[in-house]
Parts: sequence; C-alpha cells; structure tokens
Amino acid sequence: MGASHSSTHARELLPNVQEKDPRVVVCEPKDLEEIIEVCLQSFLGDEKSAGEGKWRWLFGPENRGQPQNWDPKFINGLRYFMKWCAVSTMWWGSVLGVKDPQTDKLIAVAMCFQPGSIKNGKVFP
Repeated sequence: MGASHSSTHARELLPNVQEKDPRVVVCEPKDLEEIIEVCLQSFLGDEKSAGEGKWRWLFGPENRGQPQNWDPKFINGLRYFMKWCAVSTMWWGSVLGVKDPQTDKLIAVAMCFQPGSIKNGKVFP
C-alpha cells in the first residue's frame, strides 16, 4: 500500500500542526496494527470507559441490547472493520495520530479525507 496524494498533502501541512502540538504525526502503513488497536480500544472501552455500545448491532441480532462481554466474534468483526477503515483512509485520505512522547506509542488517531474527495459515495483522488 503506497502513500496517497492526500497523505502527501497532510505531510506538507504537518509542520504547521506540529508547531501547536509536536505529538501529531501522519501515520504510515507500518503503523496499521497500532492504529487498529487504538481504534478498538475506543470502541471496546477499558477499565475507565464503557466503549461505544451503539455499534454492536453491526454484528448480528444476538448482540443487540446485550452488555459488552467482549465476545471474540464481536472483537474480530470490529478489528476487521477498523482495518478496512484505516486502509481505506490511508489510500484515499490521511490517518493522523497523536503519539505519547515517553513511549512513542499512538494514543489517538483521526481518519481524515480532504474536502471534496468524496462525492455521492465515490472517492475522487
């Protein structure tokens, strides 16, 4: 997976963003697994946060209205969905991340598309 035009554009704008917060980076394909884990944590939650329960319906009627019990089928389905989102965004947009300065690990990600890059459900590079 090569860098997209949008990622190149994001790198050009990055110095302006990093003036305000040097932890912001443009994520690369090598960061894919870390991006997926950050996204999973935001949707699954942790000991401090319950996670996003509204998405459970995507994985079948047996998940509706149930507490988040971290069913492996649900986690694997969500992992696949997050990977699809990240790969699609890396190809046609830019994945921006925030790295912890002490550990150099991603602590947040944003999947971004340039304005005007998607019209009527079609991606225009």
